[in-house]
Amino acid sequence: MSLARLARRLPAAAAFAGLVALRRQRGMSQLEIAELIGVDRVAISRTENGHVSPRLSMLLRYAAAVGAHVGVMPDRYAGFGDRAVAS
Repeated sequence: MSLARLARRLPAAAAFAGLVALRRQRGMSQLEIAELIGVDRVAISRTENGHVSPRLSMLLRYAAAVGAHVGVMPDRYAGFGDRAVAS
């Protein structure tokens, strides 16, 4: 399943997709992220490609590595249910 398709189904995956886009914008490689957060590059690749759902711990460490924050927006603000967001 592609990350984009997974993102439509899981809030954490949607936030992760935003972090992946940010990683790419900043010119960072999967290997750089893996080294910064202490996991194997294959784990990053499998998560980015939607083969594995991101765990909250990875989501938070990945966000910190790309200089982002992760939060939850209640549905009364977002208008479409509680969603995890990355910025």
